[in-house]
Amino acid sequence: MGRAVRINLSELETLKNNLENIQKNQDEIMVSLVKSLGALLLRKVIFRTPVGDYSYLAQTSKTVDGKKVPNTKKNGGNLRRNWTISQVFKNGNMYSVEVINSAFYASYVEYGHRQTPGRFVPVLGKKLKSAWVPGRFMLTISENEIKENMDAILEKKLDSILKKVFGNAK
Repeated sequence: MGRAVRINLSELETLKNNLENIQKNQDEIMVSLVKSLGALLLRKVIFRTPVGDYSYLAQTSKTVDGKKVPNTKKNGGNLRRNWTISQVFKNGNMYSVEVINSAFYASYVEYGHRQTPGRFVPVLGKKLKSAWVPGRFMLTISENEIKENMDAILEKKLDSILKKVFGNAK
């Protein structure tokens, strides 16, 4: 007659439990994915942010032999230091995070600004030449770069999360 077949359902139970855990922790997983994208964007935008060179403001000092030499070169960096990332917000099924710069002039550096040609600037010791200073687009370029590679970035992150949940079997 027929043979008896034994079926071990313990692995299917484990799979079911793992899938239920993923469903329970869906918000946490999404928040971690959005945080990692935000951190990547923050890193890229900080790298692209220009640092001002204020060596023309350096004062002269006397050395031991009496000769005047300029002090060390003074650099800016205020714009770079002011980049921050907000908390993750959930609106319906949409998760978002904001990358913010609190420096008042950040938008002028990002998008460009007007200036009056021929105006003398005492700090620079020069007259302004052009009517428009072009923007650097450090946030825009970084954001577009992230958008182009978002599928690969998210796939890599999801793979690492799934490997933790299901083990290394694939």
